[in-house]
Amino acid sequence: MSIAATRELIGDAALKFILKEGRDVYNTAHARRSMTAHQKTAVLAMYQECCVAGCGSRVGLQDDHQVPWAKTRHTWAPGMHPICPHHHDRKTHHRWDFVPEPPDPVTGHLRLVPPEDPDHPDNTGTPRPMPPDQPARELNPWD
Repeated sequence: MSIAATRELIGDAALKFILKEGRDVYNTAHARRSMTAHQKTAVLAMYQECCVAGCGSRVGLQDDHQVPWAKTRHTWAPGMHPICPHHHDRKTHHRWDFVPEPPDPVTGHLRLVPPEDPDHPDNTGTPRPMPPDQPARELNPWD
């Protein structure tokens, strides 16, 4: 398709592409708290809505570290999820947490429960969910 024909179809729309071959941004970690633009695009390609089961919100999504950044001191896309402001507040300030079970096989969503829930990690003794092992490479603090 010609560039002129493409412009006619999409007008002023902005497009982002995820390449299956090329620079691996999904498995790249860096030592800052926020995701890079490349990491954020990769994560949002996997989750287009809040990662909490039953939520479905697509508005104002925030970046959530599955394992708190204060513990890891790195940001790695497999350990990140988009989460709506309501659920992010519950997780960050009200001790809600993800149930340590595999994500939904179809949606990838996780169950978020309050601290009094019997399935809350503090009540089961089960370790919190962890992202897959990070590739063994040195983190570049300037990346």
